[in-house]
Amino acid sequence: MNLTHDQLATDLAEHLRGTSNRITWEDMQLGESGSPRPDVYTMEPTYTRLTFEAFECKVSVADFRRDVTAGKWQSYLAFANSVTFAAPTGLITKDMVPPTCGLILRGANGGWRYAKKPVSHQLTELPWKAWVKLLLDGVGRANGTNRATFFNEWVARRKLSDKFGAEVAAMLSDLPQLRRQLAEAQGQYESERKRLQEQLARDREAMQKQRDSERERCSDAVGRLAVAMGLPEDALATELQVRAQQMLALLSKPRFKGSPLLDLADELARVAVQARQLGEFLTSAPQPAEEAETLEDVLR
Repeated sequence: MNLTHDQLATDLAEHLRGTSNRITWEDMQLGESGSPRPDVYTMEPTYTRLTFEAFECKVSVADFRRDVTAGKWQSYLAFANSVTFAAPTGLITKDMVPPTCGLILRGANGGWRYAKKPVSHQLTELPWKAWVKLLLDGVGRANGTNRATFFNEWVARRKLSDKFGAEVAAMLSDLPQLRRQLAEAQGQYESERKRLQEQLARDREAMQKQRDSERERCSDAVGRLAVAMGLPEDALATELQVRAQQMLALLSKPRFKGSPLLDLADELARVAVQARQLGEFLTSAPQPAEEAETLEDVLR
């Protein structure tokens, strides 16, 4: 994405605000007419020391070399602890910038990274005209707002508030905050998605181990069943199925209904009774013909 000079400066200012608590100004003149005007000027809100940084944005090598040769960046040192050049990735290398200057680069798909940190010097005081300028003009232009756009943004926010409510209007008016919230939500989503994927992988691994264990135990039980059915321990499933069908057919015959052992015992008992009765008949004394039992009666 090719950005203009002003777009690059705005993108850098939003990045600096989004990654720190700095107050930023864009194209802020640090005093009366003719005074230095950094593309992006930042201040860390602290009472212990002066912490100002100046950024010079470049979208062409020729413009960069012209400013370095003229020493324009040196005029910022009276108002800032350090000076950093900002450019798209691939336009400027760190060995091209002055030794004490920094270099921050914007990626093709967005995002900024330092290729070289600036050398910071102690700033003991800020010119009083700069303080007056920040008070008179800088308050209204801090963090990306200037007089030219303030009224238009106020009107737009008023319209949004009338149509959607104050809360929605406030959210839509603070696009950098929305971007940060979106980035945080995306980061949380990716983190949760990764956690769930890792948990799913662990659950699948545990289930596979359990299936393998159950399969091993099942195989052992099937082997014992095969031996009990008169087959080899490693008999195939088809062999087990055929033998089971044979056994079911055999047990379904009439002579196997009920308990075969009990039926055999009953038959032996009946035969024993008949044998005893026959012995008693053969050894007993003769009786009158009309009272004697015949062999057929005994056997009956």
